Amino acid sequence: MRKRSSVTIELRMQALAQERKHKIERARMVILQFLIGLTAVVGVFILVATDVLAKESVIEEIHATQLEKLLQKKDFVAVFWYARHCRLCDDALEDLEGIDDDAEKFSVDFVKVNDKRLAKSYGVRRFPALTFFRNGEITIFEGDVTDEDEVLDFLTSENLLVIPDKIEEVNADALASIIRDQKYVSALFYDDSRKTDEILEELENIDDEADVFKIRFVKIKDRELAEEFSLKDLPSLVYFRNSIPVVYHGDLTDETEVLEWLIQHQTSVWEKDVVESVTDQELDIMIKNVDHLLVLFHDKKKTSQQALEALENIDDDADRLGVSFVEVSDVNVGRHHGVYSYPTLVYFENEIPAVYDKTLTDHDQALNWLVQRVEGADIERVKAEMLEKIITKEDQVAVLFYKDQDQESNEILEALEDIDDDLDEKNIRFVKNCEAQVAEDYGIELVPSLVVFRRGIPSMFEGDLLEEDDVLTWVMDEISGDNRVEVVTDAMLDKLIKKRKHVAVFFYDKKSSNSQMALQALEQIDDDIKNHPDMHMVKLDDTDEALEYGLTDLPTLLFFDEGVPGIFRGDIRESSAILDWLNHAVLEDNIGEVNSVMLEKLIHDMNQILVYVYFAADAHDLKLLKDLENIDHDLESFDVHLVRLPDDGSFAHAYQVDVIPTLVLFREGSPTVFQGDLGTEHKVVEWIEKIMT
Repeated sequence: MRKRSSVTIELRMQALAQERKHKIERARMVILQFLIGLTAVVGVFILVATDVLAKESVIEEIHATQLEKLLQKKDFVAVFWYARHCRLCDDALEDLEGIDDDAEKFSVDFVKVNDKRLAKSYGVRRFPALTFFRNGEITIFEGDVTDEDEVLDFLTSENLLVIPDKIEEVNADALASIIRDQKYVSALFYDDSRKTDEILEELENIDDEADVFKIRFVKIKDRELAEEFSLKDLPSLVYFRNSIPVVYHGDLTDETEVLEWLIQHQTSVWEKDVVESVTDQELDIMIKNVDHLLVLFHDKKKTSQQALEALENIDDDADRLGVSFVEVSDVNVGRHHGVYSYPTLVYFENEIPAVYDKTLTDHDQALNWLVQRVEGADIERVKAEMLEKIITKEDQVAVLFYKDQDQESNEILEALEDIDDDLDEKNIRFVKNCEAQVAEDYGIELVPSLVVFRRGIPSMFEGDLLEEDDVLTWVMDEISGDNRVEVVTDAMLDKLIKKRKHVAVFFYDKKSSNSQMALQALEQIDDDIKNHPDMHMVKLDDTDEALEYGLTDLPTLLFFDEGVPGIFRGDIRESSAILDWLNHAVLEDNIGEVNSVMLEKLIHDMNQILVYVYFAADAHDLKLLKDLENIDHDLESFDVHLVRLPDDGSFAHAYQVDVIPTLVLFREGSPTVFQGDLGTEHKVVEWIEKIMT
């Protein structure tokens, strides 16, 4: 029994061992299957990830139509041209796909094209090839297209990425790279607003000038990045100087002010006091665009170096005065600006130079002189171009036209210097000009003369220019629009009629009591007329000019509609009647009345003029006149002006017209008489259309 029992125990032990062995084997199989499964999953993940990455780095393939659209839309496009079954093309493409993302950081769109005919049209005949399109202009890469580093250097070179007269578009990565690599960067953060379009149009005018000063000008449309710079309103201009941002708070539509600000901010307040050296090109740009500029012209000799060292002490003071201080060591540049002895210090204000004639090594004396030039009481002197800008840009400006080195002008200048500060306090700009041609261009026949321009409309002072109090009172009244009709000369009137659509002109004799009474009536409605956006009223005391319009009885009021005059026939002392007549002339179709002298002037000055000749006392003729007013607007489409002439016998005699009323078209001075029924308006229009076409 014991032996059997021991055997049984041994067998059980063997069975248990065998069972344990099987369990271990099964566990091993489960673990192995798990590992195999896990490996498969990881493998699939790796394959998917690799495929995704491969797709991201693949250069996009496009066809001809897509390329055309892309070139119209994008400033910078790189095109890889390849052929099928080309081993070299495949190798080059594999290498270039590694720099696709780098090119994108510089706002370069990288694409590939397989189209031999299209490639040939762009001058590509061998494959593989690489071309770069900048604003639609093509540059063919001449290097090794399989060398990705060389290709990337080519695609991101500054020469390629700068478009003349166009601000370069960048993205956030490109901007960060440019700011890191370049000392001066101006970035316009913008949106899709109309205001942006206007600002870009203005700023693109100074892009080339900024390049001269090594200021990289770019634009970026990225609101998130703008918010990182705390730019609440777009568009906004940020100037990065040594990577430090400075935000421009001025008027972005004034490109001259923007350029001046960029130039002035090239020097940091933390930099050492050194007068910046500029080239001839930089100096020319600064003189034209920087309002206050101090220039030391020198020749690098010992005396010049001593002057430069002394004047470096006033560099910070000049900054505080808003004066840019630079130095030029090229004597040829000095000669170009009329400087022949060195060193010479010249202050330019609005392009007008003033030469310092004291000791240059005495920097305190030089600074006092500069302060006096900037803050002194002198009336600002401007040239023709600057004067035109001021008159166009500013609502009100007083201009003294005078003769240089003339005793009378000097006495008047001395007297008027006393009111310059008074006008400054009232924000009224007071300037002077001594160029005879400029005075003539503005219709000024006698100088010295004082003219106030209010929204571009001139008014001449008729009193004594030596009486400064009277001058000041007059200027203030003119600027405030204190019920005064502006005074003009005949030449000023001619200029005004050519420039303005609607002009009312009061011809008068200031010695006549009737003229004075009529003038008082006009001044009661002067403010109503000044508030009218399309009408201007002036007065002229000139009998000779009046006779040029056939006006013998003064006072008389004429209204010019695009250069075509009409006579007021009502009571010139009734202000309300005059205002009604002027409003009717501007707002409604109105046929202006002329006399025979005016008509001859119109025939001579205009290519085509249509005249209705009638009897003023005939009711039938007056009814036809009323009917013709209905087609006045239709005639404008043919650039034909219609006027009316009450017949006094002279017209019929001069042009051998047998029947009155009549309608006559003058083209290039030659008359053609309408032969149809004047009461049929559409027939008149058809007649005009037939002649004009």
